[in-house]
Amino acid sequence: MAKYDVGMAVLGNGITVYNRAVTRNGDFKNIAHISENGVVRYYDKKIPSDIKKKIELEAKKTKRKSTAFKRKGRLKKLYEVYFNNRKNNFDRVYATSKKEAEEKIKKLYPKDKVTGIKLIS
Repeated sequence: MAKYDVGMAVLGNGITVYNRAVTRNGDFKNIAHISENGVVRYYDKKIPSDIKKKIELEAKKTKRKSTAFKRKGRLKKLYEVYFNNRKNNFDRVYATSKKEAEEKIKKLYPKDKVTGIKLIS
């Protein structure tokens, strides 16, 4: 049976699961990928069941985090909202649209004028 020393890393489009005990071209061997919505894709067919359980558990956590940010089927995004024509005067808020971001900020800062909204992620 092959040796497994499993690690996980977030690389922007989900979680890459790799085996530190095996290298290929100077990198650890990728054995699975967990998408942002918790779907697992296995690259190694011989993964032991105890390691698969760990991967599946992480996938469930990822799926819970993903659904926590959804509202009415739309994913919330991070917006940066600027006030009073100053670039250093801003706040960040999660919202499904620019309009919702502006409404949330107006509730938080009713005296300030919103002068710009930028999508961060």
